[in-house]
Amino acid sequence: MPRSQKIHSKEELQMAFSLRNQGLSYRKISDETGIPLATLHDHLKGKYKGYDTSFGREKTLTDEEEDSLINYLHYMAGRGFPLSRQNLKVLVFEILKRRPRPTAVNIDKGPSDRFITNFLKRHKNLLSLRQSHSLESCRAEVHQGQIDHFYGLLKSMMESLQLQHSPDSIYNMDESGFSGRLVSSKRVIMPKASRHAYQSQVSLSGHTTVVQAISASGRALPPMLIFSGCMPCGDPQAGIPNNWMMRCTESGFINTEIFIEWFTELFLPSVGHKRPVLLLLDNLSSHWNPNFIDLAKENNIDLLFFPSHASHLLQPLDVVYFHLLKQKVADLAVSLGYLGCKTLPRLTFPKLLHQAMNQITGSSISSSFLDTGIYPFNNKAVKALQPAPKAKNSEVSLPSDDVCNECGHSKENSLVKLGLVSKELANILVEPPVPQKKERSKKRTHEFAEAVPSKSQEKKQTKKQKKTETAHETEVHEEAEIADQSMDALCEVCMSSGLSWYFWVGCDTCTRWFHYECLPSSVQTDVDISLVVPEKMFICNVCKAEE
Repeated sequence: MPRSQKIHSKEELQMAFSLRNQGLSYRKISDETGIPLATLHDHLKGKYKGYDTSFGREKTLTDEEEDSLINYLHYMAGRGFPLSRQNLKVLVFEILKRRPRPTAVNIDKGPSDRFITNFLKRHKNLLSLRQSHSLESCRAEVHQGQIDHFYGLLKSMMESLQLQHSPDSIYNMDESGFSGRLVSSKRVIMPKASRHAYQSQVSLSGHTTVVQAISASGRALPPMLIFSGCMPCGDPQAGIPNNWMMRCTESGFINTEIFIEWFTELFLPSVGHKRPVLLLLDNLSSHWNPNFIDLAKENNIDLLFFPSHASHLLQPLDVVYFHLLKQKVADLAVSLGYLGCKTLPRLTFPKLLHQAMNQITGSSISSSFLDTGIYPFNNKAVKALQPAPKAKNSEVSLPSDDVCNECGHSKENSLVKLGLVSKELANILVEPPVPQKKERSKKRTHEFAEAVPSKSQEKKQTKKQKKTETAHETEVHEEAEIADQSMDALCEVCMSSGLSWYFWVGCDTCTRWFHYECLPSSVQTDVDISLVVPEKMFICNVCKAEE
């Protein structure tokens, strides 16, 4: 349906009829009601009498199904399992197969890419396509209670220091490293027939750490650069401001001594004598030391540390500023590649960094504090990942009776109880699998065994057998028997029995053995699943073909 078209309500049409009975012309009625002149003329002449006006064909998904899909996409993203376009196509396909109806989507082939694009356009205020970023497990375990506790401390400190309207007194400090290849994400122009868009990259010599502090008012303080090994040959201060600091360590990372030097010689002179000042920083070991805390107290600098492993959510430098800075540096480095530069000298890096910093505006710096809810204060700005449901007084996420042993999903969909998913889609829009602790069966023939043990390992094994109690002798003999079988066997892929650094895996239905590294990735996945799920058996492709 074109955007200019509109389905008019019965009340609007009844008003048009009443105005016509009063003797008004069609044009005046159109001006009064907003109904187009041709549409008004057709309705008043009885052209659509007995029909309901509608545009376009029947919708592929009902409103209830689309709402359930949107809620499910939000829920999975909040749990750390965001879905891709392909995942969305599979879900829509499963819904259509379950409730077939006359639609524009081919039931046999599933929804097209255009359908998914139009779905995202219809809900562009709720959904968007983005590049995903890997997240460490320790950061994924940050819960909302830690974030709320931080916001509570921040609010009390801002109120006690009266910083609700003083963005120039709120600072954030952190460090970030530059090393390896500097990759630009800018799109490039290529010939139409080109299959790949290759671009020569520029590498950075050594490792360099940039120590930076920014304020909520949009001000970036002079940085400190820490080079690995030694200082660059020449004059690194040439072409950059004199208030920049240059230091070097063996690894190129910051330590307590250099951090205190940054605080006393760079931060304090930059903020001046205005007080109070609130400094936000993470729990790095070089930051959390008594000497630094004593110096901050002596100079009336109030400190607030972010919760552990939560800087990717709460720290303005990590959320916005460093992403922009690294992208600007990479773009400038690529432009040097057009001049034949393959490795960026360390003496050139400070000048490149200076140009990149000048391209970041104050509004971008202020937005980093806005996005994290620090200034203006907003304790609803950041939400942690939703944890998996846990049973009371149990290490396992859910009781075994409520979890399917084969797929790891909850037998009863809690999303239906929460009102996120309709009951009709409870078997399609399911929760992510609940991790469970399962012991590996030691009697399975496909367990890994080292192919050729070394002499030292043989000696240790014999000593262990002598000292082992009689209750454990059977288990040791089983493991030794598996190892002996694997050493005498030949790998069905490479037809070799050696290669001591490889691991052996055996089929559960025949006597064939394989090197795990020789198997294709798809078969390795079957082996991994069989090790995690005791009920699953690993069957080689030869046995599958015979079946």
